[in-house]
Amino acid sequence: MQKHFLIIPLMLVAVLASCGAKTINDAEGIALAKKIQTFHEESSFAYNSDKITFKMTTKGISGGAGDTAFEARFSKDEYTYYIMSTTNATDSASNKTISIYTYAKDGTYYSTLSDGTSMTYSTLSQSEFNTMVNAKQTGIRTLIHQMAEGAYGLLKTTVASIEASSTLASSTASTDGVNPYITGHSFASTGEGNLTATIDEKQEDNGVNVVGHEVMVFDHSYPISVQDIAKGSQSVSASTETIDSTEEMTFGWGECTPLYPDLSQYTKK
Repeated sequence: MQKHFLIIPLMLVAVLASCGAKTINDAEGIALAKKIQTFHEESSFAYNSDKITFKMTTKGISGGAGDTAFEARFSKDEYTYYIMSTTNATDSASNKTISIYTYAKDGTYYSTLSDGTSMTYSTLSQSEFNTMVNAKQTGIRTLIHQMAEGAYGLLKTTVASIEASSTLASSTASTDGVNPYITGHSFASTGEGNLTATIDEKQEDNGVNVVGHEVMVFDHSYPISVQDIAKGSQSVSASTETIDSTEEMTFGWGECTPLYPDLSQYTKK
């Protein structure tokens, strides 16, 4: 089953902004989705990422990477927080949590690092702080925007697939730009710019036997959560591999509640 948006591991069960959303029909759902696409494709489009909280989790992903939780919070030029945790059931020695804070408090500029083996902090000049915060936020912002672009791409593919579903019944139909594994779908919305799209999938070919469930939520025409669940099996070489995975991400555009470390637990460099 195709993965449309994943680049690195994900975090957090989504708190959907669609609470209270009403189920709508396909025509209404596709119309709302296309308005969101048009908003995204406008030349004036920009992400509201001066402040952001972004969370991702993966569980049960194949490849030996383990379960991973990632969170980033930042306020432009002022504050950065990043944490990444990996848990591997088959190799506990590889379990690790890395956290980084870069912040100003009471007129002092700080940078901290906890890497699972040591916890250290440094005080910085304002110039050093500005350079460090800018560099870290540039990298994190790029990642978050990549994830958001993937969500828009997933919505576009879903709409194209639903619209083409009758055509796909023909064995000669092209599947370019569509997902041929969709078996069911539904839409819900609270109003303009808000859309929850739920997709069910099933793949039974090329040694893969997997059912999937995806939920993507947009609000104010921006993605705010994506969840992807897959269960089944696939043939790998001469063996069969079980698939039981969950991948989730949430976006808090314009949101950043700062967290601060307990420096009494850190050693000054």
